[in-house]
Amino acid sequence: MNLSHLITQDAVREQSLQIDFLCEEKAAFLEGRYFEASRSPFFYKNLYLSILPEKVVDFFFKKWRLTETTAGESIPAAIFRKHKSELRGFPVKIRGVKGYPFAQVSAGGVPLSEINLSSMESKKIPGLFFAGEILDVVGPCGGYNLHWAISTGLAAGEAAALQP
Repeated sequence: MNLSHLITQDAVREQSLQIDFLCEEKAAFLEGRYFEASRSPFFYKNLYLSILPEKVVDFFFKKWRLTETTAGESIPAAIFRKHKSELRGFPVKIRGVKGYPFAQVSAGGVPLSEINLSSMESKKIPGLFFAGEILDVVGPCGGYNLHWAISTGLAAGEAAALQP
């Protein structure tokens, strides 16, 4: 969601991204656990379930054609490293967007340079106030856009109330 506003509807330009399911710390943990556990019987899937969501692990195990009961000691180190590498840089091709009716995030709007930030009043049209997502501001998921909408609405409302 945090990147979706960067995806365009430009069909000419192929767009893609790579997902890193493992940070450096998790990758190091995974490697340490693999080599530690490879000396004893264990389910290879449990190694991944200890650090990744089950749906992600299920997706990769299907892709790798492995079962839930695949023994960890049956996976050679070279294959393990290949799996780890895929988790560090999983390519995803972007085929397009569904359009505004399905949007959960949008970008664009009135540039902040065109408004007075203390009152949210337009610099071009006095008496016109803006708030929320009509402004060209993009925040990360997690309530920031909601906070922006409320705080700019409050500022715009208070400033508009003082208008003659």
